[in-house]
Amino acid sequence: MYKRLFKGLGTILMGSVPASAMYWTIYERVKTSLQQRCNNNPIYFPLCEMIAASTGELVGGSIRNPFEVTKQFIQVRGYTNPLKAIMEISRERGFLSLYSGFRSMLLRDIPFDVIEVAASSPIYRSSSSMRRRSESYCV
Repeated sequence: MYKRLFKGLGTILMGSVPASAMYWTIYERVKTSLQQRCNNNPIYFPLCEMIAASTGELVGGSIRNPFEVTKQFIQVRGYTNPLKAIMEISRERGFLSLYSGFRSMLLRDIPFDVIEVAASSPIYRSSSSMRRRSESYCV
């Protein structure tokens, strides 16, 4: 019973790890680039971070979505080999079917990421500045 519950977990990990790595890489690069274009004016930092989060999710989601579709096929059709499942899906429905649901995933995840960044970044910035101040008092 529990074996079916975890079917497709390996496939999700194969997609989530690289997708998360790309998300954070893109996020940091876009954020830094936008902040420099805004002359490092802190007023624009939240907007830069929100745009960076959206861009990171677009790239990360494009990596993650085919693995989500594959996971669903593994769970429903009982495939044991993820690569075999991907080949079967592509052959039966076409390669672009691996991106079914991509737009709705972005419509769900981009607002979440923007809200998460908007809520957490000010906290991170204030804790970083407090940490720098306390380090300057150390002997």
